[in-house]
Amino acid sequence: MDRASDTVINNTEVIKIKVKEGETVLSITEKINHFEKEQINIKQIMLDFEEANHNVNPYRLKANRFYYFPLYSK
Repeated sequence: MDRASDTVINNTEVIKIKVKEGETVLSITEKINHFEKEQINIKQIMLDFEEANHNVNPYRLKANRFYYFPLYSK
């Protein structure tokens, strides 16, 4: 997971990350946010990802491409 930069899209803070083979929206979002199990709202994560990455299927990420992932905490 290569981090690029932080920005804000649609009032959600996001970070641009280069995806590696086998990584998913959820696995990357969990790594960058350090969630407790009770804090994970998968539906909201997927919606925020889709808003930040128009025309990208969150279930079909491509390795070695950059995508924006939601930041919920620092």
